Amino acid sequence: TVEGGKLGVVVEPSDGEIEAEADAKIRLAMRGDVPGTLRRTLRFDVSPHGRELRLPVALQVLGPHLVASSARVDFGLCPLGEAATAPLTLTNESDTEAAWMLLPAATPKTKEAQDAVRAQAEALGRETPPAPTVDELGWAWSSSSDLDSAS
Repeated sequence: TVEGGKLGVVVEPSDGEIEAEADAKIRLAMRGDVPGTLRRTLRFDVSPHGRELRLPVALQVLGPHLVASSARVDFGLCPLGEAATAPLTLTNESDTEAAWMLLPAATPKTKEAQDAVRAQAEALGRETPPAPTVDELGWAWSSSSDLDSAS
């Protein structure tokens, strides 16, 4: 048995002899640890004085597949200054356990987009949202008082 270790390929048996005009059964197993296509080339040495045989192998590795219960969430009408809630269900449709986390919303990158956010807040008679702060992990966040006032 030859184990590919990090290559993710197992060949059993890894060597042998074949009589003239005969064949040999070999078992190949591949394991992928990350989603995507795993491609390898197996090389067989043929003796005596034979040509090397190269055999490309590929494995398509699928990761977890999550589906949201709704393609869009509509909170409906909400009085100014109050919070609205809406249900959402995430379903893992794969046979692989999945971990998930909410990613931060994109921060407006252009001065024009930041000015538009400020103008909207002023038109609604609200305070201008604080400029986002980026922590050492690259997460953008605002003060917790903004979140407290929404609950």
